[in-house]
Amino acid sequence: MLSQIQRTLSRQSAVIQLENNVVSILNGAEVGTPESRMLSDAEEIDEKQNPFDDVPDGGFMAWLQVSGSFFMYFNSWCVASGSHKFVGAFENYYTVSGLSHKNASDIAWIGSFQAFLLVFIGVVTGPIFDRGYCKTLVVVGSLMVVFGMMMTSLCTEYWQVMLSQAIICGLGEGCLFIPGIAIIPQYFSSKRAFATGIAAAGSSTGGITYPIVFHKLVPQLGFGWATRIIAFIILGTQVYGLVRALYDPTAIGDFKFMVFTIVVFFAFADGVLLALNPKRCVRFWPGPAKLGPINIMFPFTIFTMVMAFVWAAIHNRGGCIIFAISYGFFSGAFVSLPPPVLTSLCPDLGMIGTRMGMSFVISGLGLLIGTPIAGALLKTPAQYTATAIFCGGCVAVVSVLIIVVRVAKC
Repeated sequence: MLSQIQRTLSRQSAVIQLENNVVSILNGAEVGTPESRMLSDAEEIDEKQNPFDDVPDGGFMAWLQVSGSFFMYFNSWCVASGSHKFVGAFENYYTVSGLSHKNASDIAWIGSFQAFLLVFIGVVTGPIFDRGYCKTLVVVGSLMVVFGMMMTSLCTEYWQVMLSQAIICGLGEGCLFIPGIAIIPQYFSSKRAFATGIAAAGSSTGGITYPIVFHKLVPQLGFGWATRIIAFIILGTQVYGLVRALYDPTAIGDFKFMVFTIVVFFAFADGVLLALNPKRCVRFWPGPAKLGPINIMFPFTIFTMVMAFVWAAIHNRGGCIIFAISYGFFSGAFVSLPPPVLTSLCPDLGMIGTRMGMSFVISGLGLLIGTPIAGALLKTPAQYTATAIFCGGCVAVVSVLIIVVRVAKC
């Protein structure tokens, strides 16, 4: 009797399990043993997207990174690891002339310690790169290498050479080395080896170029200037990498950003003329934030333009005082409002500083040429009238371009 009850319960349990499995299948759930579920999970993991699937594997930006990495190899791995070439040229000079009182072993420590630091500092620069500070490493490394070479050109003692060439240059080259090799895998997958080979060719190119330059220049200009010229070559070739690190490529195709950069250029070209008038007032803009910086800037620009043209008709002291106060007040918008406008035009808040730097580099040329143009106009028969017309013309261009930016932003 007991065995019959057990068989009945077993059959009922099997039926219940079968019903549960059918329900699970209809609901899209997994069935089976724990082992089969573990296998299914493993297969699902294998089917997950490879992190390198999103890598572009080419394109303009990718090859731009390769070209920048080429020059990083050119100025880092070549200079230090090229101890048998570039540093070897310096060691030969030290042995014969510069540090002839030192033995060959002491002199060899210069190049070997420099090469050691290039690789060893990777334990620090690697994590820094992973945390997104590639640009910082490129800038710091470039400046350190150039500074170290400049200081090397002034060295007369062994400890000075060790400090400038071995330590400063070695650390700077280490800051360049990791970004040079680590940036490429982020832009290439199947072409990664080929791209890395092109970048690594910079080491061989530099290893041939720098020793030739050094050997040719030392007899003609001496060790100091030969080393300085090499430092200038490093600076010139690293400018490419610095520009690549310090600018936002997407800004070039941003119509609003480029137009407003021209706005600031003409505003600065005009603003420098304010130095001709000492009666400038302090700039203070408590305008309502909800109006937006562009909407606030436009009326002040119109008033500034009007005052600039009125300047040509002023011929007495009282008029000059009123003009100075009014023009100084309204033209203050050209100094206080461009940063907020650039911020409002930037699609990525993480690139605000970069875009501001790019804009001010270009618009700063207005400050450079404004004063010479004003001085040249003052020497013409029209004198201040010509200067006022130039000033008003610059602000008129600003007014028109602000309207263009405002319409494009809508």
